[in-house]
Amino acid sequence: EKPENRDALRVLGVDLAQGYGIARPMPAEAVPGWLSARLPERVEQGPRTLLGAYAGHLRVVEACRTLMGQPLPLAWKDAAKDPHACSIGVFFDRQGVHDTAFGQAHKRFHEVMDLYEVQPVRWQTAADEFREALEGALADPVSRFRCEAAAP
Repeated sequence: EKPENRDALRVLGVDLAQGYGIARPMPAEAVPGWLSARLPERVEQGPRTLLGAYAGHLRVVEACRTLMGQPLPLAWKDAAKDPHACSIGVFFDRQGVHDTAFGQAHKRFHEVMDLYEVQPVRWQTAADEFREALEGALADPVSRFRCEAAAP
């Protein structure tokens, strides 16, 4: 029912949803008019909220686990080290939160991003630390508000 929930679902790739946050129940004959009156939602790849960033991190970790053992191009490994290039980093830059505890954990995760094949324990530790830092920020109303207040 909240925009941050919709953001997290969008980041996770959920295409269909229902609920009061989208529309109240209506008769079937009212649906076409409701659909035509809706403005198209701007499609953005990256997160718009802190919860969306959390969902994005979970998705990245899962993708890396899938790729473990797969040879990756060197260019990808070099690009993976830039904490400002990924969608979470872009969101953090827009919000000005790379100096927070969770922003620093994000940077540390990128420092070891290319090590998941050769040092999986170090990679997993950084991934867990970033997840835990995000969970702490999501539990803190001040951190959460900071990311939601400036969200587009």
